[in-house]
Amino acid sequence: MSTNAFTPRLAALLACFAILFLNGCGSGNDGGAAQTGRVSVRINWPEQTSRGASGRYLPSYASSIFFELYPKNAPTSRYSLIVNRPAEKPSSQTVSFSQVLNEGDYVLAASARVGADGQGASVASAVVPVAVKQGMNPVDLALTSTIKTIQILGQPLTVQVGPDVALQSGAFDPDGRTLLLPSNALTWSVVSGGQFGSLTPAGVLSPKAAGTIRVKLSEAGAGVSSEADVVIATQTVTAALGATPYPKENVDLNNTGLVSGKGSTGKLAWTYDLGASTGFYATTPIIGGNGLVYGMSIASGTTSATAVGIRSSDGTKAWQVTLLGFTPYSPVALSTNLICIPLNNVGLVALDAATGIERWRNSTVNSVSPATVDRSGHILVGARDGVHVLDPSNGADIAVFSGTNCSHPAVGQDGTVYYIRQLSGNAADGELVSGNPTTHAPNWTVKQIETGHTPVIGPNGSIYTIGSQTGTAFTRLVRIDAATGNVQAELRNQFFNFSQEPAFGADGNLYIGLGDKVTAYDPNLVQLRQGAAISFGGNFYSARKMTIGSDSTLYVTADQNSPTSPAKILAYNTVDMSLKWEYVFTGRVLGSISIDSDGTVYFLTDTGKVIALR
Repeated sequence: MSTNAFTPRLAALLACFAILFLNGCGSGNDGGAAQTGRVSVRINWPEQTSRGASGRYLPSYASSIFFELYPKNAPTSRYSLIVNRPAEKPSSQTVSFSQVLNEGDYVLAASARVGADGQGASVASAVVPVAVKQGMNPVDLALTSTIKTIQILGQPLTVQVGPDVALQSGAFDPDGRTLLLPSNALTWSVVSGGQFGSLTPAGVLSPKAAGTIRVKLSEAGAGVSSEADVVIATQTVTAALGATPYPKENVDLNNTGLVSGKGSTGKLAWTYDLGASTGFYATTPIIGGNGLVYGMSIASGTTSATAVGIRSSDGTKAWQVTLLGFTPYSPVALSTNLICIPLNNVGLVALDAATGIERWRNSTVNSVSPATVDRSGHILVGARDGVHVLDPSNGADIAVFSGTNCSHPAVGQDGTVYYIRQLSGNAADGELVSGNPTTHAPNWTVKQIETGHTPVIGPNGSIYTIGSQTGTAFTRLVRIDAATGNVQAELRNQFFNFSQEPAFGADGNLYIGLGDKVTAYDPNLVQLRQGAAISFGGNFYSARKMTIGSDSTLYVTADQNSPTSPAKILAYNTVDMSLKWEYVFTGRVLGSISIDSDGTVYFLTDTGKVIALR
């Protein structure tokens, strides 16, 4: 007996395997001993990419390979070998069957599986005869995909403009059996219609506008693909003001300025700097229902407005985005988790309230006032060519109330829209319009109304606004009958600041700044009481917009109309107009003060700072 060792090699050049007959030993006499040895397989694993296959025959998403080796004339005598993908990738490894086998004719079968330990669907396979003998030539083992077809499921596909949608796929073998593939096995792409939405390689569709988008599903290694049309339809959304303490400029649809929060002591809680240190315009901070406060500011001489979502708890940034545009106006928080921001010369932009991601924009609206909603769940925004009525699902125009340089509207209980429009180039030459919510035509108009103001609907249903007095430097406070447009009362020859509106307390009385004093009137415009003159070092202060808490505390900003001069936030007890506290800062507040449910006061200065007082 003698022993003869030999090392016949089987190498795969085109595929991912090399088969070697190694460590051989023999038994028998010198004239012809039986040769034995172990079969080893060399595997070249491709990179396990996040999507698709990087090798033609061994899919990159395969996690293991199941091998079987058996004599050609004894197929029931099978020897198995399972190899898991190594952690290092790409990589090569050599593994061996444990059995010692005689030389002869064998069959080697391989199956690439999606799961570890040879489990899951088989996504590629091959069978090759192997004549194992001394001095044998390399043998190719080229896997072919078991994926015969892939399909885009759920056709015909229709989605709505709005939230992201995950498209569904299916893969099938030649017998029509379903193959359960990992999520990274197939790749999605857009064939056409990309203007209507976007699609990630994982198949997450973001439908942005109504239209048809054609999508493609591919498996590169198998060379199979499938296409389908996805119809994106306009979503029917009925939006309302967000159920938050301060969802819009002047709080509610009546623009009363009356909030539910109370209890601030005027102590600084935090400051957030939007980076607009030379800013000249800043909006009212809007309070969301998810613990965020939203603000807008723009730096002087630029066309880039900054929008930010700030965590109300500590003043840290949740998100911040830059929006091209000129003057931004106060946004509105909708019940559909959208923040709608009007931008002069750009349009109305809707951002996701939680992330700041843009959902849609209407570039035809040239906004000149803050946004609100009507009683039917549509967005209203005053623009250069009227008050636009927009679909909250995609921002599309539905109708327009006519006018030029239209104000922030007020909306009555019956849906009537009240707004101020400019009649000529003179800011004092405006008129109040009662707009019919069905025909969008005027019910009535009242002239000699100051533009740049906002109508307010009082608790008695009357309309209150600032009127003009032609040829004088004075303005007038006017009460108008909502049904007829008749002037019911007016207060003439007074100086009411350009950037303020009446605010109503829970007592039903009206509060407004009269020069440097905060003054209370009854609904018939009879003066009740007045606070002391607001001053700082002998300088004259002008009272601006007001907000009133549920505890009868009135909050007002007063400044000297300069971004570099001292300014104040003052808190009054409306019962007797006594001062409860004041907070001194530098700059101007061109928007309103917003009050949170815990009483926190938020305001935004024209130097780009959001400030919280508790």
